[in-house]
Amino acid sequence: MDNTEHREGSASTVYLRLLERVADHHGIDIKPLLAEVGIDDDASKVADAWFPRDAIYALWDKLAELNGDPNFGLHVAEAERGTASTGGVLEYSARNCPNLAEAFFRVERFACLVLDGAVYDFTLEHDRGTCRHRVSGFDRHPCHHAAVWAIANFVLKARELIDEDFA
Repeated sequence: MDNTEHREGSASTVYLRLLERVADHHGIDIKPLLAEVGIDDDASKVADAWFPRDAIYALWDKLAELNGDPNFGLHVAEAERGTASTGGVLEYSARNCPNLAEAFFRVERFACLVLDGAVYDFTLEHDRGTCRHRVSGFDRHPCHHAAVWAIANFVLKARELIDEDFA
């Protein structure tokens, strides 16, 4: 697959960079894992490449298995807490909103810039917001670790934006 073009069922380099940092943090050589899931190492160096979503999810699963961590997605989000922007243009866009509600709606609108099929549904009623995350276009359930990371990362980044904990 030509990894430089966006196709349905794809994940952007943002996801791959996250997993590269995680592997590096745990002392895991990611190159053999990339080959195992079908991601070309040369293509992985392209800044704006897109990769098969299933390959990215397989990489999540392999890293979780190598770490022996059933809560891998949650621990990845915690480890990324307080780091410089890891969400690329999506995070940049949200950070430049006048308030948290606008940031939520910006993520809802532009999540597909990072992961094809990513859907965040936000509702705001009486100053109370609710978020639901899903990935459309799947015949099976998407990767558990990636889904847990997505929500945990979203909550932690939102808490950073307003400098306050919330449920």
